[in-house]
Amino acid sequence: MKASTDVGTLAYVASELAATPAVAELDPTAALLAAGAKAKQDLLERAGGALGVNAVATLLGITRQAVDKRRRAHRLIAIPQGQDYAYPAAQFVEGGLVPGLDRALAGMPIQDPWMRLEWLLTGDDELDGASPLEALKAGRTDDVVANAAGHAA
Repeated sequence: MKASTDVGTLAYVASELAATPAVAELDPTAALLAAGAKAKQDLLERAGGALGVNAVATLLGITRQAVDKRRRAHRLIAIPQGQDYAYPAAQFVEGGLVPGLDRALAGMPIQDPWMRLEWLLTGDDELDGASPLEALKAGRTDDVVANAAGHAA
Protein backbone atom coordinates (compact mmCIF):
# COMPACT_ATOMS: atom_id res chain seq x y z
CA MET A 1 0.00 0.00 0.00
CA LYS A 2 3.01 2.30 0.03
CA ALA A 3 3.77 4.90 -2.59
CA SER A 4 7.12 6.63 -2.58
CA THR A 5 7.30 10.36 -2.11
CA ASP A 6 9.94 12.99 -2.70
CA VAL A 7 9.51 14.25 0.85
CA GLY A 8 12.12 11.82 2.19
CA THR A 9 14.69 12.84 -0.37
CA LEU A 10 13.98 16.51 0.27
CA ALA A 11 14.24 16.02 4.04
CA TYR A 12 17.57 14.24 3.68
CA VAL A 13 19.08 16.83 1.35
CA ALA A 14 17.78 19.73 3.42
CA SER A 15 19.12 18.28 6.66
CA GLU A 16 22.51 17.58 5.13
CA LEU A 17 22.74 21.11 3.71
CA ALA A 18 21.49 22.73 6.90
CA ALA A 19 24.18 20.93 8.88
CA THR A 20 26.96 22.68 6.95
CA PRO A 21 28.29 25.78 8.74
CA ALA A 22 28.20 27.92 5.58
CA VAL A 23 24.46 27.35 5.08
CA ALA A 24 23.73 27.89 8.77
CA GLU A 25 25.51 31.26 8.63
CA LEU A 26 23.64 32.34 5.47
CA ASP A 27 20.22 31.29 6.68
CA PRO A 28 19.73 30.46 10.36
CA THR A 29 16.24 29.14 9.64
CA ALA A 30 17.59 26.45 7.31
CA ALA A 31 18.13 24.02 10.19
CA LEU A 32 14.57 24.59 11.41
CA LEU A 33 13.12 24.04 7.94
CA ALA A 34 15.19 20.89 7.53
CA ALA A 35 14.04 19.59 10.92
CA GLY A 36 10.42 20.27 9.95
CA ALA A 37 10.82 18.41 6.65
CA LYS A 38 12.46 15.49 8.47
CA ALA A 39 9.65 15.38 11.08
CA LYS A 40 7.04 15.28 8.31
CA GLN A 41 8.88 12.46 6.55
CA ASP A 42 9.14 10.50 9.81
CA LEU A 43 5.41 10.98 10.42
CA LEU A 44 4.57 9.76 6.92
CA GLU A 45 6.78 6.70 7.50
CA ARG A 46 4.94 6.00 10.79
CA ALA A 47 1.75 6.11 8.73
CA GLY A 48 3.05 3.32 6.50
CA GLY A 49 3.76 5.59 3.55
CA ALA A 50 1.20 7.19 1.30
CA LEU A 51 -1.10 6.40 -1.57
CA GLY A 52 -1.83 8.45 -4.64
CA VAL A 53 -5.34 9.54 -5.54
CA ASN A 54 -5.79 6.77 -8.13
CA ALA A 55 -4.88 4.09 -5.60
CA VAL A 56 -7.29 5.59 -3.05
CA ALA A 57 -10.08 5.75 -5.63
CA THR A 58 -9.54 2.09 -6.48
CA LEU A 59 -9.34 1.04 -2.82
CA LEU A 60 -12.55 2.88 -1.93
CA GLY A 61 -14.31 1.93 -5.15
CA ILE A 62 -15.05 5.54 -6.04
CA THR A 63 -13.89 8.06 -8.65
CA ARG A 64 -10.96 10.46 -8.34
CA GLN A 65 -13.53 13.24 -8.11
CA ALA A 66 -15.23 11.53 -5.18
CA VAL A 67 -11.85 11.17 -3.42
CA ASP A 68 -11.25 14.89 -3.98
CA LYS A 69 -14.70 15.69 -2.60
CA ARG A 70 -13.97 13.69 0.56
CA ARG A 71 -10.58 15.43 0.88
CA ARG A 72 -12.19 18.88 0.60
CA ALA A 73 -14.81 17.86 3.19
CA HIS A 74 -11.94 16.83 5.53
CA ARG A 75 -13.15 13.22 5.62
CA LEU A 76 -9.76 11.90 4.46
CA ILE A 77 -6.29 12.97 5.53
CA ALA A 78 -4.54 14.31 2.46
CA ILE A 79 -1.02 15.71 2.52
CA PRO A 80 -0.23 18.34 -0.14
CA GLN A 81 2.37 17.00 -2.55
CA GLY A 82 3.23 19.28 -5.43
CA GLN A 83 0.09 19.86 -7.48
CA ASP A 84 -1.65 16.81 -5.97
CA TYR A 85 -2.13 15.07 -2.62
CA ALA A 86 -0.75 12.00 -0.90
CA TYR A 87 -3.05 9.97 1.34
CA PRO A 88 -1.34 8.41 4.39
CA ALA A 89 -1.77 4.64 4.21
CA ALA A 90 -2.59 4.24 7.93
CA GLN A 91 -6.12 5.52 7.39
CA PHE A 92 -6.98 2.59 5.14
CA VAL A 93 -7.66 -1.08 5.75
CA GLU A 94 -8.32 -3.89 3.31
CA GLY A 95 -11.35 -2.80 1.34
CA GLY A 96 -11.67 0.78 2.51
CA LEU A 97 -11.25 3.43 5.15
CA VAL A 98 -10.65 2.53 8.80
CA PRO A 99 -14.23 2.22 10.15
CA GLY A 100 -15.32 5.38 11.95
CA LEU A 101 -12.40 7.52 10.81
CA ASP A 102 -14.53 9.65 8.49
CA ARG A 103 -16.87 10.46 11.41
CA ALA A 104 -13.95 11.41 13.65
CA LEU A 105 -12.33 13.58 10.98
CA ALA A 106 -15.62 15.28 10.13
CA GLY A 107 -16.03 16.38 13.76
CA MET A 108 -12.45 17.49 14.34
CA PRO A 109 -11.94 21.27 14.40
CA ILE A 110 -8.25 21.00 13.44
CA GLN A 111 -7.95 21.13 9.66
CA ASP A 112 -4.16 20.97 9.14
CA PRO A 113 -3.47 17.55 7.57
CA TRP A 114 -0.11 17.08 9.30
CA MET A 115 -1.67 17.78 12.70
CA ARG A 116 -4.53 15.39 11.90
CA LEU A 117 -2.06 12.66 10.97
CA GLU A 118 -0.06 13.25 14.16
CA TRP A 119 -3.30 12.99 16.18
CA LEU A 120 -4.28 9.76 14.44
CA LEU A 121 -0.98 8.04 15.21
CA THR A 122 -0.20 9.33 18.71
CA GLY A 123 -1.27 7.63 21.93
CA ASP A 124 -3.74 9.61 24.02
CA ASP A 125 -4.48 9.33 27.74
CA GLU A 126 -8.19 9.86 27.02
CA LEU A 127 -8.06 6.66 24.97
CA ASP A 128 -6.20 4.72 27.69
CA GLY A 129 -2.88 5.34 25.94
CA ALA A 130 -4.06 4.01 22.58
CA SER A 131 -3.74 6.10 19.46
CA PRO A 132 -7.01 7.08 17.79
CA LEU A 133 -6.09 4.68 14.99
CA GLU A 134 -5.65 1.80 17.43
CA ALA A 135 -8.88 2.72 19.22
CA LEU A 136 -10.82 2.80 15.94
CA LYS A 137 -9.45 -0.60 14.95
CA ALA A 138 -10.58 -1.88 18.36
CA GLY A 139 -14.14 -0.69 17.68
CA ARG A 140 -14.06 2.36 19.98
CA THR A 141 -15.54 4.71 17.38
CA ASP A 142 -17.63 6.82 19.78
CA ASP A 143 -14.61 7.39 22.03
CA VAL A 144 -12.48 8.49 19.07
CA VAL A 145 -15.20 10.76 17.66
CA ALA A 146 -15.50 12.46 21.08
CA ASN A 147 -11.71 12.72 21.32
CA ALA A 148 -11.46 14.32 17.88
CA ALA A 149 -14.22 16.83 18.61
CA GLY A 150 -12.43 17.86 21.81
CA HIS A 151 -9.34 19.13 19.99
CA ALA A 152 -9.39 22.90 19.67
CA ALA A 153 -8.55 24.47 16.35
